[in-house]
Amino acid sequence: MSVLNPNELLATSGGRAPAYGPHAPMTLSQASYLMTLCEETNEVLDDSLSQAEAAELIHQLELATGRAAQLPQWREQ
Repeated sequence: MSVLNPNELLATSGGRAPAYGPHAPMTLSQASYLMTLCEETNEVLDDSLSQAEAAELIHQLELATGRAAQLPQWREQ
């Protein structure tokens, strides 16, 4: 694991947005938001996450920081 620098991610992608999909590298938006969440939770960001892994980590860190939207619990009828 290493500390992620969004500028390095942009440089390695040739200035283009990376491919999309669950196995593609995380997007610049995900990386930026994860950097903020990791700073708040004192976590180290793994810069090799896929988009799907980044989405899951975002969700976990949002829960840890209280940023997650409180969704109503569905009841069986």
